[in-house]
Amino acid sequence: MTAPRPRRSSEISVGDELPPFELEVTPTVIREKITGGRENTKIKMVVVVENNDRGADVNLGQSGTPPAINKRKAETIVLINEGERLVIGGVTTALNQGTVRKVPGMGDIPVLGWLFKAKSDSAQGRELVVFVTPSVLKPMLAGSVPGR
Repeated sequence: MTAPRPRRSSEISVGDELPPFELEVTPTVIREKITGGRENTKIKMVVVVENNDRGADVNLGQSGTPPAINKRKAETIVLINEGERLVIGGVTTALNQGTVRKVPGMGDIPVLGWLFKAKSDSAQGRELVVFVTPSVLKPMLAGSVPGR
């Protein structure tokens, strides 16, 4: 087995002020000599997936009301063969909402008010799934044309 090559971190951020999605991958290429003089390439990756949402405003009195930041993060270390696909899930978001609709005035009467109002609850969930398929770029010989 040859020594691992130096690794460089790659990062993708999507968003304006607060990036709602960040993907950071730090690969290490590992080459193994196998029988017949062939070489097997494996890639060790440190993968960090972060999905941020703007939360409810926080009242700080005279200092203002900045928004809270809801952070969801998944981090893993994997060793896969070149060209295999890595699937990362588990970065979820849940939104639960309750709504009460009522006739003004009549819906506020104790006990009888329920004849004049309706209550509904809804739940919605989302999951971020990331697919990563690593491959090692091969150096081209001087004067060679790709695809020929």
